[in-house]
Amino acid sequence: ALVDWIEFAEDGHIYTATKDQRTELQTYQPLTWYTVRVELTYPYGRVFVDGEQKAYLFYLSGEQWDALVFAAHDFASGTAVQYYDDLRVTRP
Repeated sequence: ALVDWIEFAEDGHIYTATKDQRTELQTYQPLTWYTVRVELTYPYGRVFVDGEQKAYLFYLSGEQWDALVFAAHDFASGTAVQYYDDLRVTRP
């Protein structure tokens, strides 16, 4: 099973990750809104942050995506919060 995720990590960076790799996209600032768009068009995927393409994903033929996860660390103090607005999932 493949799980792809977008991670706002406690080190101040946004990452995307697949079964085989974790890629740093850019830094982020707390209390700032970011627009993240993920296009999964098998066997390819693209990740955009604020309208700019930051990552290109490719999967071997025959592998399928099972989940897309957005993650925030709890930073040990339990204060990390992410808000999701205007989520849209479409199928061609």
